Amino acid sequence: MKDGTAVAVKRIQHEEERGEKEFRSEIAAIASVQHVNLVRLFGYCIHNNLRFLVYEFIPNGSLANWIFSRPRLTTRGNDIGGGCLSWDLRSAVALDVAKALAYLHHDCRSRVLHLDVKPENILLDENHRAIVSDFGLSKLMTRDQSRVLTTLRGTKGYLAPEWLLELGVTEKSDVFSYGMVLLELIGGRRNVTVIDTGGAGDRSKRKFQYFPKIVTDKLKSGRLMEVVDQRLMDLGGLDEKEVRKMVYVALWCIQEKVRRRPTMLEVVKWLEGRVAVEEPPETQMIVVDLLSIDDEDDEGEGQNGNKRKKPKKIIARAASQLNGCLTTKDISLISMACSFELDNGHLIYLSRSNKNTQTRIASIGDSVRLSSGFFFLGGCISFIYNMSFSGPSLGSGGRTARRVFEFGRTYVVKPKGKHQATIVWLHGLGDNGSSWSQLLETLPLPNIKWICPTSPSQPLTLFGGFPTTAWFDVSDLSEDAHQDVESMDASAAHVLSLLSTEPSNIKLGVGGFSMGAATALYSATCFSHGKFGNGNSYSTHLDAVVGLSGWLPCAKDLSNKVEGEEAANRASSLPVLLCHGKADDVVRFRFGEKSAQKLTSTGFKNLTFKSYDSLGHYTIPEEMDEVCSWLTSKLELEVGKFVMSRRIN
Repeated sequence: MKDGTAVAVKRIQHEEERGEKEFRSEIAAIASVQHVNLVRLFGYCIHNNLRFLVYEFIPNGSLANWIFSRPRLTTRGNDIGGGCLSWDLRSAVALDVAKALAYLHHDCRSRVLHLDVKPENILLDENHRAIVSDFGLSKLMTRDQSRVLTTLRGTKGYLAPEWLLELGVTEKSDVFSYGMVLLELIGGRRNVTVIDTGGAGDRSKRKFQYFPKIVTDKLKSGRLMEVVDQRLMDLGGLDEKEVRKMVYVALWCIQEKVRRRPTMLEVVKWLEGRVAVEEPPETQMIVVDLLSIDDEDDEGEGQNGNKRKKPKKIIARAASQLNGCLTTKDISLISMACSFELDNGHLIYLSRSNKNTQTRIASIGDSVRLSSGFFFLGGCISFIYNMSFSGPSLGSGGRTARRVFEFGRTYVVKPKGKHQATIVWLHGLGDNGSSWSQLLETLPLPNIKWICPTSPSQPLTLFGGFPTTAWFDVSDLSEDAHQDVESMDASAAHVLSLLSTEPSNIKLGVGGFSMGAATALYSATCFSHGKFGNGNSYSTHLDAVVGLSGWLPCAKDLSNKVEGEEAANRASSLPVLLCHGKADDVVRFRFGEKSAQKLTSTGFKNLTFKSYDSLGHYTIPEEMDEVCSWLTSKLELEVGKFVMSRRIN
């Protein structure tokens, strides 16, 4: 760079669709994170079909060069990797990577799943401290999501069994990969080695040598030090207790049952010695079979010479070896590419490519609800996942399934004084109810009860299909953009249900920030119309609506919603406060201003619009002062002096 800073430029050059997804993934995952053990993204460049990411340059290359290779010298004679890392340096690398993953999983607003943890993606700086890189396969995961379904990619030797079985991934999938890396740090060798016992090209004779199994066997026989990198043994001075501790940590991380694996926060405590690590239970090492089946099926050819798709028997074969490792929740998330039946109380897997293939996966009852979206009754199946799958509904006779909206946790801030009003406050895109509940609790409005729900998680068109917490789908904010009325109706109905249980003498309101503000304004239009977008009755009276940094969805159809005397009266009597910053670079000021103008012109006469010259896409004390004063006036509340110093992005 101009200031002399060395950078590394990564070119995304996969096929167009995958390359675009990888490019978006990497930017979304790394752009907002700041950690000493995570690579820094300086910027990116898009030119025609070319995409480049500009990272800080890490001088000592990847960990793989240091633990698998022998020394290689440049023309200047300096080592560029391949030297034997001491045990102390390996321990430091293990801790550095653990801290980086713990940060991604626990300290980011949306959890970041790396999903490609391996030595090649761990870089070493000038002091041989570890820097985690390459977020091309990463996924953002909201606090309310239990797992993410994603295409099977990454490096097979590091993939958790639930991913190989297509059950979806969680942060515990990263934990598994980390455990595999830890074993490679200890042994200085690859975890998975392919051995050809037959002639060249005879795939049926290939076998896998699985290092974790070797480590387990040596541990049982009391010969643990035999698995340590021979170069370290030659140096001498190793403490067997330290080796045993790291082996224990690794074996805990690669437990096949997801719930048995530790969090990365627990791993950090173990490695730092703050908490003692116990000997882990044995596992069945089913990954060996998963890998061998996958290897057998990956590159076969059909009768016509066409590349044969990997048959789904991988799930059936391996599942039979899990012997109880699959929970009902796991079974409910097996890929939609599979089909199932019940046979004498057993769940039967049927390969779509071969309906004659039947394998018992798990014994269940004749009538079972496995999860919120997966039902069995006799031999009938209905699978509704992530709000978007259409298929035959249970007992529907083949009708299209309705979308299922699973709202997250609701946070309630109880009134500190006499309860006079209840307001449902809706968070912005990618957030949850918790952060706003903490802010609202600081406001000097002791007579208001705040209800802060969390939206469902769904793929967002604006983010290229990445899942995030969102009240509805959105592609852009223009009036001509597609309007996800079904999700808006579901979110507005959820607000209504939260308000419907409040006492009759309590005044009711709805407010929000960004997309939450948009949903609040949609609720206001439904109230004035007396109906949701789907025609169902909107039965609750609203006394106040607040929108910060938001916009009005479905603005094009608003005039149709305030026709008639009753609708016009409801619109004109409803107090609405809109606030927007002129420096907002997310929801531009013009959208907030146009929304206020549209509402006013269609009959919302009791509307106040406030603008702030230097305010971006967040809130400030001055704006919240306005909210408090306005609510006090419109709801006739008794409140104390307002003091606030927080800023919410």
